[in-house]
Amino acid sequence: MNGLGEDVQVVEIRTWRQDAFIVMDVVFGVLTVFCGFMLGRTILKQKSEGNTVRIMRE
Repeated sequence: MNGLGEDVQVVEIRTWRQDAFIVMDVVFGVLTVFCGFMLGRTILKQKSEGNTVRIMRE
């Protein structure tokens, strides 16, 4: 099989860059969820207070 024998072991090696990308994915995912939560909270708060922006034309 392409030069591999029965006694060859295949070992996965992860570099520090791959670990950094995984950490960044998790951090950005948490930030995205947090921003969505804050947006939803703000929209609900504005609806309950009746705050609307009205543009008056002259």
